[in-house]
Amino acid sequence: MNTSGDHLGTKDFLQRCTVVEPSSNPQGSPGPSQPVDLQARGARPSPSSSSSKTSGSTSTATVDDKNHVLALMMQIVLFLGQPIGNFYRIYNTRRIASDAIKLLESQGLIDCLMVTAGRGSKLKLIRLTPLGWELLTTVGIYRPAMLIQGGDLHDFAARALKACALAKDEVVEFERLVGSVRFDAIWRRHRGPDLYINVGVSDPQREAESLARALELPDLTRVRLVHVGVSTRFNKGVARRLKQLKPDLADGVEYRLLGSLVKSAYMKE
Repeated sequence: MNTSGDHLGTKDFLQRCTVVEPSSNPQGSPGPSQPVDLQARGARPSPSSSSSKTSGSTSTATVDDKNHVLALMMQIVLFLGQPIGNFYRIYNTRRIASDAIKLLESQGLIDCLMVTAGRGSKLKLIRLTPLGWELLTTVGIYRPAMLIQGGDLHDFAARALKACALAKDEVVEFERLVGSVRFDAIWRRHRGPDLYINVGVSDPQREAESLARALELPDLTRVRLVHVGVSTRFNKGVARRLKQLKPDLADGVEYRLLGSLVKSAYMKE
């Protein structure tokens, strides 16, 4: 498990970001010295923002306020898909961190996704909205390509898998086709069988059908089939449907929670 200050998703994320130097910005696009006008993009002003009037113009947030928001965004982008508590730890008090989160949420730049982590616990994972990514492009930070298809939660699961594997000096391959079955990830392990992994967040029936096809693959004795689900209820729904489709083979699938995976990747014991 990676317990250093450089959680996976920090260096890994930045390596995937395309950074544009100010001299190479597209013509007309604002660079680091030209903060984006949040109000002009339809976002609400921060509670502490002041207004200034200029001849022939409407009131806008001050440059300092806009730069403050940009600075917060450049911090929080390092914590995408991680528990919100990890972001809180970089501040002296929880209140300051909470105020920063509320400010960015009020501007429509971030939101948080809730996932189950087992034993009744839940985690809030940080996600940037399209407006948030649009803002970051003004300083040359672009959204990285997703590791697997399916949306933010799928991508967060993939990055957490990669974090756990790297902590063991192992490798995860993404979007792999085995026979006629596509797996979201295959974890190549030094010891023990490889893990063939699918991530499910929205449709238990579809996930059960995918697992049923996987159970038909030859020579499964050398691998372990793992389903990572967004909640205990979701996993139970998949397992129940799979039992109907493959009653003799359904017990060959292991079920894990996305929240538990994220905790293993990013949180200290």
